[in-house]
Amino acid sequence: MKNIFIFSLLTLLLMGCSSSESVQVIEHIEVFTMDYLGDTPNSEGLMEIEGYRKVNSILRYETSSRSGKTTKLYEVADYYNNDGTYINSSIKYDVFRDSTNYSDTKEEMEFEPVTTLAADQPPESPGPGKELSEDEKNLIKEHVFKLYRYVRVVCPLIV
Repeated sequence: MKNIFIFSLLTLLLMGCSSSESVQVIEHIEVFTMDYLGDTPNSEGLMEIEGYRKVNSILRYETSSRSGKTTKLYEVADYYNNDGTYINSSIKYDVFRDSTNYSDTKEEMEFEPVTTLAADQPPESPGPGKELSEDEKNLIKEHVFKLYRYVRVVCPLIV
């Protein structure tokens, strides 16, 4: 009788440890070029366009039964002034978990261009980025995650 009780208790304990969690992932992979504004306002109190940035980004929405909803942004961006002269690049990771109100941002600066497939000139007008084929999406995904892993090794603060 005692053995049956212990066996039942262990079985229930192990069932609670199972990893049958289902995770649903929605992923958006984008390439776009956009203006960026300066930090200081002009005499009229408006921010002025200081240049443009070329961006490769992966936005992941993850929903799981155990940890709730998580949003992750992986972004690589090259910054250029209005004349088209390269300034610097950033590799950025943002995460937000709405079940715990946890959010975190890590960013590492680079000093050579890191984006791929983005237009080489500032946008004529705001609008959506170019439509990517599946091969281009896979190329961007591989490129962004490769840079992200490199920066994690060099700068372990990025998680």
